[in-house]
Amino acid sequence: MEDEDAGPYSRLNGRVALWLARCAAVILAVMAVITFADVIGRYAFNRPLTFTLEFTELAMGLIVFLAVGLVTHTREHVSVDFVTLRMAPKLRAAVDVFINIVTFGYLSVLVWRLGEKSWDLYELGDMTPTYFILLWPFGLIMTISALLFLTSTLLHIFNGGGGSGSQTTDSKI
Repeated sequence: MEDEDAGPYSRLNGRVALWLARCAAVILAVMAVITFADVIGRYAFNRPLTFTLEFTELAMGLIVFLAVGLVTHTREHVSVDFVTLRMAPKLRAAVDVFINIVTFGYLSVLVWRLGEKSWDLYELGDMTPTYFILLWPFGLIMTISALLFLTSTLLHIFNGGGGSGSQTTDSKI
């Protein structure tokens, strides 16, 4: 997933990102099983699972935010690089660092706003309408996951970019 000579912060970030992505995979598997059971219950027995909608809504947010840290850490975002591939390697690295700096700024605002929203959900005690599941823990998990996304971007800045075409996905963390 990353170079063997990567620094300790990068290795730690990679391990945490991998752990969170595995949590996202488990949530996705549970969501698939529940959806399958809901469909069978609905059409075979006329008894759908009533919690499927709320679970799916909460799970989708978790899946996205838990997995994005690993995708960023391993530089596996979908990217269009037909312009940067024609650039000299030094210019490509400079553009990559610039893009990571802009991304860092955007993500800083995202983490800040997610944190504020989670705090608001906590203070208001907002819950889902049917099963009264508190929403703030999900917001907190998304905020922490977005923070990992932010630290991955910061590590890319300190490592000098190295994005377009230079990712190494065969090594192990």
